Amino acid sequence: MINKKQNFFDQLDGGWDDIIADTYKEHTYYIPPTRQLGQYKAIDGQEIDVKQIPNKQMLIDEDVDIIPPKCFLYADTIMGPIEFPDNISLIDNQAFRFCTGINNYVKLPAGITRVTTLSFSRSTITELILGTNVKTIEESAFSNCKKLTKIVWNDKLESIGVLAFDNCIGLTGDLILPDFVSYIAKYAFIYCTGLNGSLILPKNLEKIGEQAFKYTNFKYVRTNSNLNVIGHECFGNCKNLETVEFEEGIESIFSYAFNGCKKLKGSIKIPKSVNFIGEYAFKGCTSLEKIYVPSHLELPVLTDNDNIEIIQY
Repeated sequence: MINKKQNFFDQLDGGWDDIIADTYKEHTYYIPPTRQLGQYKAIDGQEIDVKQIPNKQMLIDEDVDIIPPKCFLYADTIMGPIEFPDNISLIDNQAFRFCTGINNYVKLPAGITRVTTLSFSRSTITELILGTNVKTIEESAFSNCKKLTKIVWNDKLESIGVLAFDNCIGLTGDLILPDFVSYIAKYAFIYCTGLNGSLILPKNLEKIGEQAFKYTNFKYVRTNSNLNVIGHECFGNCKNLETVEFEEGIESIFSYAFNGCKKLKGSIKIPKSVNFIGEYAFKGCTSLEKIYVPSHLELPVLTDNDNIEIIQY
């Protein structure tokens, strides 16, 4: 006789274990290691038909060491979140490019030291958690990830590559980068129009490439004492930029560095450490009143605004 008070699930063949297993299978897509590359086990992208991947969260086998180039390119049915096993040592070029179904966070593994070229470009990541050992973000790694709203940095990152976060319009507010970053390449954050707070540059930063922050909307920028170079048009057309504070130590400010910063107001003091400043570094700065320039500099034309007073000190 069946006890009417007995739990319904206990009456099923297999009980809770089967229910959990079936639910797990229903919502996850298991990716096994299918290829041996020397001592590494890899997903074989050539064996995966991305058009046949179901709308499920992806589960990668813990034995996988490598995700090869273009492995999941255009796999728009893969759902997030994605957490990689920490023993993965490489997520190769374009591996998750155009994965437009993620719509959740991605946590990178501790085993990788670089995020490769175009690896997540044009995907719909909403939050990026960098692996604890990532030192380099390569070219266009997260370019056009327009739904990306949050980045959890690590304390080992050293360089941010060309176009790394180009057009990530979902990033908003302040940008505070880890102190070990020493190089920000050209176009790294170009068109990140949602960045509208403060930019606090890392203590170890030495060079910012051309147009790295062009078309952002920062209101306040502060440099550091280790910064040597601000590249050509680095802050070009940052139309909401109001205040720039330079610290002693900077050596070169290239041409058109602050071109079109219409709200840059009050006065700018160029540090005495600067030994080169390019032409029209402050062109189009219609609200600026004074620029203080070290007397040892040979001055090019700094601005097209005759109302700005150039004062050598």
